[in-house]
Amino acid sequence: MGHEIPMARLKLNVLDFISIIIKYLMFMAGVLAFLLVVFLFSLIQVRFMPQEIIDGFTALLFIPLIMDLILISPNLPTLLLFFYLIPLLLIIIVIARISLTKILGSGIIQAVSIKPKLGRRRRERKYGLLTLLSVSIGATIGPSTFVLCPNSVKHFGAYALPGMILSSISSILLAYAYGKMYFYSKKLGNKIVGGPSFVGNAFGVKHYLYMVSRFTMWIGNVALAAFNLLIIISLVTEYMLPLFLPWLDLSTNSILYYGLKVALFILLSTIVIVSYEGWEKMVSLQSILTSIFFFLLILHIYFMATYYNVSIIPPLHELNFNPSTSGVESLILGTLTSAAYVYLMVFGFQEVQSLGENVKTKAEKPALMLKEAASILRKAMLGGSLISSIIFILYISMYINMSEKGYEIPSTLIPALDMAKPSYAAFLITLSCISLGILTTYIPAFVAALKHLKELTSDVFFIPIREVRLDPYIIIAFMGLLLLTHSEYIIKLTDFSILISLSIISISELRLRSRFTRTKSKLSLDSIRIIFTSILILSVASIFSTVYQEVAINSIIFMIMSTLVLMFLSYEILMIEVFAVTMMFFSLIITPPLISVISEFASYGMATPADIAIAQALVTTSWIIYFIFIVLLVHIVIEHRQEISKMASGLMLILRTFVNRIVKRAKIR
Repeated sequence: MGHEIPMARLKLNVLDFISIIIKYLMFMAGVLAFLLVVFLFSLIQVRFMPQEIIDGFTALLFIPLIMDLILISPNLPTLLLFFYLIPLLLIIIVIARISLTKILGSGIIQAVSIKPKLGRRRRERKYGLLTLLSVSIGATIGPSTFVLCPNSVKHFGAYALPGMILSSISSILLAYAYGKMYFYSKKLGNKIVGGPSFVGNAFGVKHYLYMVSRFTMWIGNVALAAFNLLIIISLVTEYMLPLFLPWLDLSTNSILYYGLKVALFILLSTIVIVSYEGWEKMVSLQSILTSIFFFLLILHIYFMATYYNVSIIPPLHELNFNPSTSGVESLILGTLTSAAYVYLMVFGFQEVQSLGENVKTKAEKPALMLKEAASILRKAMLGGSLISSIIFILYISMYINMSEKGYEIPSTLIPALDMAKPSYAAFLITLSCISLGILTTYIPAFVAALKHLKELTSDVFFIPIREVRLDPYIIIAFMGLLLLTHSEYIIKLTDFSILISLSIISISELRLRSRFTRTKSKLSLDSIRIIFTSILILSVASIFSTVYQEVAINSIIFMIMSTLVLMFLSYEILMIEVFAVTMMFFSLIITPPLISVISEFASYGMATPADIAIAQALVTTSWIIYFIFIVLLVHIVIEHRQEISKMASGLMLILRTFVNRIVKRAKIR
């Protein structure tokens, strides 16, 4: 019964969504019909004019189409590859689902689950402000610091400093907002699992803003975990092994090199899957590790500044502000772009929220205990964000001063480690610091991604909790997929996802406060703070989307693919088979005519040999997909003939009722 209610709600939402889409399509069809009529009538008028004028008008009419094709043509083969890759990926998932169902003997394999807790429940420990503050710092400052700070200076020069300051200001404002929203949510009796919960508590978990916020935050944490995983693998293969095993030359043996990377990926994935459940309980250990890491980081900065003879004082004179219009535009664009680039460094403070139920308080009354706990959490998040921001600003200033003295920042995965190589002591301290920093950020990022996935699948996809655990492996699979790209893409994917999510979270404070106070929002200092924070984050996100358009588009494609995979691992087989068949049907309709466009371009010498080769491969692929389409269609008809028979009977009944009504009306008239 509990399963039927979510499914009924899902079907209702799907029908509502389809009706909205149909309305939009009808409107679009009407507009296109009107424009097409105007276009065809204009051609009739042109037909009766002299030949020279006809040629001129025809060229003018079709110039936009020709220009569009010329602009699209370089990317058309790649686009068509995706048109076929997506349905093929869906088919593989369908077959995997059918196979797993047969092997495990279960009607449906769910993506989200919770292991039953056996035995006596232990008493949960309580933590004070200092412990929570160390957790906040540890979750914020990590190995990304040694990559993004030097790279930001390399990419944006002196503008890296105001960009870092801007990101820090927004993180401090967000930390304060998180503390307020935590208190509002608890008073309203709502659950809190990460920042997107505030959006759900403000607008409802069925609201599109909550869905977008939760989904983008999940993607951001998956990408962050993948980035940390990439650093670990590179740290071992490119820095540790050459240091401790100098006789082992991986550069001459590519099979051994990539085999070692795959083995490390499997080993690290196994470690995180085995240890993530107990990691959150080891808060005291996290606090100790953070203290050691912080000490090593200070030593690293000292040795680097001493070796290169540079200061860590922010070099404000390096900005060379030009009061002209172009100078102001350059400052604004450079600041916002660099702020977007380093944003994944500053949002770790929110992980402290998971310990909201374990805050040590002195009060005894529940109302006073909640107020004190919210205050301690807010101080921990604010303090962690503020201390981390100071470290980031000083650290990035050191690299700007290095650049000013003529030192070049290397184009490697971990520039800080490469720049520390000339000093053996600095190199060992940096290596130890990064290794320890990975412990304080890699597992927390994985745990955060797992929590967001569970909330996403239960709130958005209405998936009930089952015993078969697939959720950690879904995250590992996506991390592996991201490792096939490069570090810059992972960094920008994280930035884009986090910025979108945080911009929605920041604006939801207004609605949540109104729900708490049960009054309409009025203009006040608190409202101005909320609006300013939202505008600040939205500005950074907008500039990022403008400057890195390709990354933004690829991020959206990755999010869509992630959604499809989650759906296919969660819903009933009949539903996903029908969806896969529909996707294949549309691909088979759209793609073949576009393949002929590539051939047409080839005849005019406008297609490269690679484009022609892809077009030929796509022609062969089309026939294979036709075969797969027919097989899957036959499988649906045979395996689900009873459901299809019921659906056909229902449709016939609806059609018969409709025809009878028309006949009755005709007789009355």
